[in-house]
Amino acid sequence: MAEKGEINDFHPIRIIGEDEITVLQDNDNKIDALCGIRVPPLCRISFRLSCHPHDEWRRFFINAWENISFHVAANWYRPGIVSIEGDKVILNTVTEEEVKNYHSKTLNKVIEEANRQYRR
Repeated sequence: MAEKGEINDFHPIRIIGEDEITVLQDNDNKIDALCGIRVPPLCRISFRLSCHPHDEWRRFFINAWENISFHVAANWYRPGIVSIEGDKVILNTVTEEEVKNYHSKTLNKVIEEANRQYRR
């Protein structure tokens, strides 16, 4: 874990890969009453970071995620679904499609912002 005093040696954190997908709620037999389509399963999806971030970087990351202006598609703004555990970013109660189409882009923007704030 990087120490704040080592900020000159700071290397921007990035996602190095999807780590794990855990199905939280399998909705295979559910059909949405309004549109008649199958409801996808809700998942917990983790992404491995390039390092174990410092606590201050984590705060910057969470604050940026909770700020709607960082979300690529405001209609998919979902506060409170993200956490960091060790060297992983966790998205809770999301669908794989939602992550692919919206949250992955947002994650990258939020990580860039946390890196920018941490370097200051």
